[in-house]
Amino acid sequence: MNRFYHYIVIFLIACLSFGQGKNALDLFRGDRQVANEFYEQLDFRNAIHFFEKSLEKRPGDTDSQFKIAKSYLQLNETDASEVWLRSLVSNPDANMEMNMLYAEVLRRNGKSDLAKEWYTRILQYEYNEEIASKLHFLNNISYYKRDSVYEIENFIHNSKQSDFSLQPFNGAMIFLSARQTERYIQHQPATASNEGEGMLRYFTLDSGVVNQLTYDEDLKPYFHDGPLSFYNNESNVAFTRNDLRDSKRSKGTNRVNLKIFLADCENPLAWVNIKPFEHNSDSYSVGHPSLNSNGTVMFFSSDMPGGFGGADLYISYNYDGTWSTPENLGASINTSGNELFPTVFNDTTLYFSSTGLGGFGGLDIFVSSFKNNKLSKPKNMGSPINSISDDFSLNMDESGRKGYFSSNRLGGNGGDDIYSFRTIMYAGVGKVVTRQTGRPVDGAKVKITQVDGSDFWVYTTDSVGSFPIKVPYDSDYSIYIEKEGHSSLYSEEFSTLDSRINYDTLRLSMWEDDLYAKGKLYSNETQKLISEVTVILEDLDNGVTESFVTDKSGNYEFVLTPNTRYKISASHDGFISNGFSINTLDIFSGELLNDILLEEEFVDKVVTYFEFNSSDIRQSHYEELNQLVRTLKRFPESILNIAAHADARGTETYNKRLSQNRLNKLVKYFNSRGIPKWRIQGIAFGEELLLNKCSSGVECEEDDHSKNRRAELKVQDHSIH
Repeated sequence: MNRFYHYIVIFLIACLSFGQGKNALDLFRGDRQVANEFYEQLDFRNAIHFFEKSLEKRPGDTDSQFKIAKSYLQLNETDASEVWLRSLVSNPDANMEMNMLYAEVLRRNGKSDLAKEWYTRILQYEYNEEIASKLHFLNNISYYKRDSVYEIENFIHNSKQSDFSLQPFNGAMIFLSARQTERYIQHQPATASNEGEGMLRYFTLDSGVVNQLTYDEDLKPYFHDGPLSFYNNESNVAFTRNDLRDSKRSKGTNRVNLKIFLADCENPLAWVNIKPFEHNSDSYSVGHPSLNSNGTVMFFSSDMPGGFGGADLYISYNYDGTWSTPENLGASINTSGNELFPTVFNDTTLYFSSTGLGGFGGLDIFVSSFKNNKLSKPKNMGSPINSISDDFSLNMDESGRKGYFSSNRLGGNGGDDIYSFRTIMYAGVGKVVTRQTGRPVDGAKVKITQVDGSDFWVYTTDSVGSFPIKVPYDSDYSIYIEKEGHSSLYSEEFSTLDSRINYDTLRLSMWEDDLYAKGKLYSNETQKLISEVTVILEDLDNGVTESFVTDKSGNYEFVLTPNTRYKISASHDGFISNGFSINTLDIFSGELLNDILLEEEFVDKVVTYFEFNSSDIRQSHYEELNQLVRTLKRFPESILNIAAHADARGTETYNKRLSQNRLNKLVKYFNSRGIPKWRIQGIAFGEELLLNKCSSGVECEEDDHSKNRRAELKVQDHSIH
């Protein structure tokens, strides 16, 4: 059955059948024109026939060859599609669309290595994020092979036709099937692959008996039925269908757009109050609804204008009986391919199928969680849920560990089959971080043991502190973590007994005795924080060094080991290196805080001192100041940097003004010696930067106070930097 256009691309065609013979009108048209008409009508089998006849007269017609390849792909005959595409891409004039489709078909045919080669070629010509995602998936495909995690079985009630979208209903099951029954007038789609294929209808399974759903007059099917969703404790339903009575067909085709309808279904066999979804359209398709438990939120698929590709996923909210304007779920979910069959689970998780995200081939099933009212990045569910064929329409029971999905993979009964699955292993990710800062711990040995001691698993954390977890369900586990030089974690426990276990990452915090060296880098002249400074930590006991570049706030940080001697030093262009030593003897935890002052490089330097409450230059300092004048004249591109200070006696405001007066006196002196003001930079710090403990209110000797009444003068030649 042509699954892709029946209910995936969500265009459906009318119930008329076409033979491969020409009628009288066809005799006046060429084979190519007839083929294109069949192609537009989605009758791919007849389209192939007439395209091949056309190629007998025009063997170089690449457009016809490409449409044959695409027709075989829509008929799920991917081997034949590959043959035609291989011929096309061997031509130097092959376009990008042909190359991309060839890579896709190779992937669907399980030829991963060859598909990777073609994806790589395409990316070398033009970067495409979706192609890069698919290549990344193939490069890491072993991670997604999870056959030991799931058990799957072919549904015993599958037919030789397409069966899909099975879900619980009224204590039984309901699903879609293209099987024919004798109870109703038979209609057959033009794309039917055999005589037994009928229109898609709802069937119920109750007590092992399959019956077609009884339709009353209001629900009488005129065309295909499609996926549905129950809500409000199964008292309401939203369902997909095509109704030829109200449709407007596109000119020259028999395409009919999908629409969503809502109904009351307290009586499971008599759906009443059927109303169309207010955002249905005759111009595009709207289908595959899935609603949250109380019917206030609907996810659905549509090819409405403004999307990212073929069919995108949308969301609409029910406000007092009115559905809001649909919102596209955005580029994190939707692609240039098709996103279909959304299913909301427990109002917290969205499952859907996509052809555009990285996967095994065709449609793959993905899962995304709601976090802070946003959907997380979709994750491929891996094999055996997914395969190189189309996999879609996943539904789970309340436990979240078993359910049903549909697939047209090899080995089934018909075009699409329903499969049951059961999760037998919990597969997740653990992460070890430090308790104080959340820093990941790499290289830690992790041992997971069943509490009853029956089995254990050993892992090692990677560079981001992560390790894989794959353990059986329905058991309790203890975790032991150790790393040399750190305290070990013995008592952490987790359980897979809870059937609703749904955490993405098992987060483990440890290392309570972590030890850190932290601080900030300042300029000695301006007291401003310095970013992008390289700070070196040298382990003096074993000679190992590591570096840290300060951030925008001038911060540095290192992890230390107890009972170890270190040297920390900082260096930066234009500054004199500075540092200090640390000994962590008998220190096992905490933060050792040490700020570092870096002094700017200078040609000459003088420190002058002032009398108490005075800004006058001492007579004894003039010779030193004159030496700076000579240096400034010897280096004409140099500048004079002055930092003026005061002691802490008096108010902060007064001391600020006093240090400014000292700065002004020095500037005036150098001006009088021929040094212009533009070559002098100065800052008056007041009592901000004391050299000792003599702050306000602290009793100090006069000699200690005098050390703070200073001015630091430096000649700095900027031409050498």
